[in-house]
Amino acid sequence: MSWRLAWLVGPPGMGSLVHARFPPGEKRCFSENHFPMTDASDYPDLSTTDYNAILARLPELYLLQDLSALPNSMLKTVSALIPNLFCSYNELSQDPLNVVLTCLPPEWRDRMEPHMAEASKHLGGHPLYNHLLRSPGPVPRSISDYLPKNEWRETGFARAMGNKVGVEDTLMLILRTSRTALIFLCVSRATWGFSARDRQVAQLLQSHLSAAYENAIAFTNAQALALVAHPNGNLDGSGVVVIDPKGQILHTNERALRLIGKYFKGDIWGAALRRRWRAG
Repeated sequence: MSWRLAWLVGPPGMGSLVHARFPPGEKRCFSENHFPMTDASDYPDLSTTDYNAILARLPELYLLQDLSALPNSMLKTVSALIPNLFCSYNELSQDPLNVVLTCLPPEWRDRMEPHMAEASKHLGGHPLYNHLLRSPGPVPRSISDYLPKNEWRETGFARAMGNKVGVEDTLMLILRTSRTALIFLCVSRATWGFSARDRQVAQLLQSHLSAAYENAIAFTNAQALALVAHPNGNLDGSGVVVIDPKGQILHTNERALRLIGKYFKGDIWGAALRRRWRAG
């Protein structure tokens, strides 16, 4: 038996895969020989070896995976293609500007986490975050594009984090997604500056990372809806509510409806629940 997942966004240049069918065990969401065509004149510093390395990594990026698994897949892809000390996946809320999620390689978590709280106080003075908030263009930017090395090392963020873990420069890859959160990957290294080749690889990857994120949204939503809608789904007796980013209830299971009816009498559609969810 095959299963169906509708409205997956394919790689750039492919369009959308609508009602794509996947037999058991087959979880790729691209078809053979359908990688996007790239005009080599846009990336003059990339060699045939670079293109082959990128194409070799894209299948893993386009595997069906949910939003919890995708960041690690992105980090593996970017780390393999751009020389780095480490890479991180980040999500920021815009109003107010707060760190929502940061994903790091396991070997770097223990080194970074003690400094994150202090570093977050200095986000407003970080040149790349200012760049991110100013609706940047498609070209990835680095710290070294904005500040001399000595001046950067004296900033609050560098004192709180970068200087302590050995990071000299960082290149930011920004994802263009349907979400309001600011989503980006940072390639950090212990040396100053990024080559034209590094930047062109990053620029080429950005659209693929964005498409993979939209795939993950669709797959995560499909998994959630299938779970709560299936009469034999194992939810361990829990009430489950699927809510979109605006706080609108998309779907509930029967136990959730009973609980809402019990605790929000006269408000079965969940307006009070949405207010409580937003406040939390």
